[in-house]
Amino acid sequence: MDKFKAKNFIIIVLLLMDAILLALIGADMARSASSRRAALEGAVDVLEENGISVAGEMELPEGPVYVYSTARDERLERQHVDALLGESEYTDLGGSIITYYALDGSGEATFRGVGGIQVRLGGRSAGDVADAEAEARQMAADLGIEVLSGSGTAQVNMSGDGGSVVLFCAHEGVLIANCRLVFTFGGDSVVIEGTRPLDTVSPSGEAELLDAPTSLMRFLELLRERGQVCSEIRSFTLAYFFTATAAGDGTLEPVWRIVTDTGDFYLNAITGASVDNVG
Repeated sequence: MDKFKAKNFIIIVLLLMDAILLALIGADMARSASSRRAALEGAVDVLEENGISVAGEMELPEGPVYVYSTARDERLERQHVDALLGESEYTDLGGSIITYYALDGSGEATFRGVGGIQVRLGGRSAGDVADAEAEARQMAADLGIEVLSGSGTAQVNMSGDGGSVVLFCAHEGVLIANCRLVFTFGGDSVVIEGTRPLDTVSPSGEAELLDAPTSLMRFLELLRERGQVCSEIRSFTLAYFFTATAAGDGTLEPVWRIVTDTGDFYLNAITGASVDNVG
């Protein structure tokens, strides 16, 4: 009986210790969250003192993020081209530029090592606005290119059977800021032009995100350096920026996308450096 009581006493003590530890961890997390909120509110106050209000939601992932390596895979590339053009043959033009020709003469596609593509297809009518967007999304899928999905994620400018659809490339649902596809419809043909993030994407390492308050202050500094102005930040979200070499390899790096009333701004989400040349 004494052994039974002693065993129960030890169990109770261990449970109490676990409860105390959990309470301490919870209190520490609450203090950290409170500190982050206070820092963010302080940054927002500084922006408001400089005439910039923060109207949108800040979608802020926590913890490390991946930097990705991308690579051209000509075998996959040819499979995707055949899915769009049908059976094809190709000519290597040198300089990591390959042009594919549909055997039935219905179209051709040129792919570059840095991610650029240009496709011309015959026998493709756009139909109405909804049909044009659906047709563009299907062609992107045939090419193996992930694009942002959901309502409002495409720019559609159609009139009759002519016009354009712009789709924005993504990785796992996150915008790639400088990769997009423009589908231009006219008559019974379509031209596709743009940049894709190559064929394969794989993690190359983890990195810690620059926190939101520091990024917002860097954004304010950037405005001052350039003599630019804005009066409202409408959203602050994570995106990727694509870079590549002619050899057919590249990277996807995380960036903060800051949407304002005067345009979009991008900061490297790891270093805080300004990211330019985002089309």
